[in-house]
Formats: sequence, C-alpha cells, structure tokens
Amino acid sequence: MTGTGPAAVEAHLSALPDAQRICLQSLREVIRAGLPQATECLGNGMPGFRLPSGKMTAGYAASAGNPGLYPHSGKVIPRRLDDGAGFKTSNSGVLFTPGRPLPVARVHKILDTRLAELAAGSPRG
Repeated sequence: MTGTGPAAVEAHLSALPDAQRICLQSLREVIRAGLPQATECLGNGMPGFRLPSGKMTAGYAASAGNPGLYPHSGKVIPRRLDDGAGFKTSNSGVLFTPGRPLPVARVHKILDTRLAELAAGSPRG
C-alpha cells in the first residue's frame, strides 16, 4: 500500500475482517464529524486525523483483534474514562468491540479533551 491519505485509509480498512472494518468505519465518521478541520492520514499503520498545525489528534485501529481509539496522548484517556464504563483502557487508548462500540458522546469528549490539550501547548502529536 502506498500513500498516506484517505485512499490509503480505505485500502487499510478494506483489508480488515468485516466486523472490525464496519466498526472502524463508523468510528472514522464520528471522528471526521468531530474534527472537520483535520486531514485524514495513515501513519505507522494506523489511520488517523491530523490538524492543520501538523499535530496528530486521533487515530484508530484494530489492535489484537479489538478496535481502539488512540488520541496520541498519554493523558487524555485516563481523564475521560474514569467512570467505570467497562471499556479496556491504557494510557494510549481505549479498546471496545464491534458489538459494543464507544458511544458517540464519549468519542466527542475524548476528541474535545485532546483538542484542549493541544491548544494548551502539548508537545506530542
């Protein structure tokens, strides 16, 4: 696969099993709606969105068979998923299943937190 834009993302997603592909395509649309200023890209094998400033804002992938959302920050997920919702989390992301995707409102909270972190001058991204 060559390229890093939307066509490369499409190729990447088309290679996934149906359940993962459908789940991640839905997440992709939610992220795209929440980050209209961002450009879609593929980096290090992970689809994601980059702000005009060049900062990575959110990535998503099917890691070890589980879809996940990765906000390219070690601080966003622990602050946003401390409510015991039952999703598996780490400092870098949150995993879910095709049968139990992340709620849209939760995705938007994660994106908003990441955008606020970048606006405050986070060096990551």
